[in-house]
Amino acid sequence: MPREYGKLKKSRWRDDNWLKLSTDCQWLYTYLLSQPNTDTAGVFPIQLSKWAKASPDMTVERVKAAAKQLADADWIVPDHDTEEGLIRTYIADDEAGSLVFIGALNRALQAQSPVLRRRLLDEILKLDRTFTDREQQRIDELADSLDPPPSPSPSTATQSFERPSKTVQRPFEDRWKTVP
Repeated sequence: MPREYGKLKKSRWRDDNWLKLSTDCQWLYTYLLSQPNTDTAGVFPIQLSKWAKASPDMTVERVKAAAKQLADADWIVPDHDTEEGLIRTYIADDEAGSLVFIGALNRALQAQSPVLRRRLLDEILKLDRTFTDREQQRIDELADSLDPPPSPSPSTATQSFERPSKTVQRPFEDRWKTVP
């Protein structure tokens, strides 16, 4: 069964890091949290034009700027090589029961990006939760999917939210800049 919602905790509105985000960042985060393409692990496809069309006055340039700010502040984790992103705290915020949590672990295993799978594993291991044998088995599978661990990529959060063909052709330092 597909998920019906994404949970935005009321405590966000008392979180200084959240309150420091621009309106565009808060809008984009909320959109990514609740859009149909975000799975139960918090993984979503990077689709800038589609995101911009979700609001009558949003533009692709504003979406890019908001996405960069969200990535820089560690609210989302993009992987431009696989064109996937992650809402970093999605699983923790969901506070799901065992069956939904197993579903989230299964989705985490399906992420193409080793960067996102690594980050998902890190976030799952931070949970204040006792894992069932079945959950632990999936967590072990997630850890095994990272063997050997991916090389740290300093460019993960600093690349632009652009089509990969443009990203690959541009120098690292210029990737967040707008393409003419």
